Amino acid sequence: MSVPLKETFWPTWIPGYPQTHNRFTLIKLTTDEGIEGYGAGSAMGVEREGLGVDANQGWLVTIVDKIPAWDLVRAKAFADACHTNGIEWLEEPLDSRDYDGNAELKKYSKVKISGAELNYGWDEIKIMFEKDCFHIYQPDATFAGGIAQVKRVIDMCHEKGRLYTPHTWTNGIGFYVNWNLVLADRENTLPLEYPYEPPSWIPQ
Repeated sequence: MSVPLKETFWPTWIPGYPQTHNRFTLIKLTTDEGIEGYGAGSAMGVEREGLGVDANQGWLVTIVDKIPAWDLVRAKAFADACHTNGIEWLEEPLDSRDYDGNAELKKYSKVKISGAELNYGWDEIKIMFEKDCFHIYQPDATFAGGIAQVKRVIDMCHEKGRLYTPHTWTNGIGFYVNWNLVLADRENTLPLEYPYEPPSWIPQ
């Protein structure tokens, strides 16, 4: 079941809770088993296609409260709800170093699974490729060892038939670096997440 709210919003990030990165109408997702989560309906019409939802489970931060980590059962149920509601991909639904869990979820899910946002370089990400953890790889060059290592990820995505679009939420320099890696990936057709969260993240 989905329940769209009447007002659109610029989301404020609460660590550990699902998040979207642009102006959306919030949609509450509830599975038949009563598991709740949140998705989003675009407030921008056809200007924003290929909607994804960030579960923020890859690297839990507990500055707000103690957040229960999702297990594979919950992640599968949420992925099912995303599919039912027309959401195309689900980011970071399990711990980023749960390689076997992410691989099983990717194999099961009808929506694309993405991750590797804050993993520390090729040594970790190569395990993800070996186990086939994700449809979409999202390394942030400011965490993943820099431009050369992320370029290696891009090349492996091409070799393995996977997709790439980076995490960009660090600062202006980090956004610029990751944006240029997307430009270097000439086959890339995915939207680039654009941090906009006043007053801290603004175009200036």
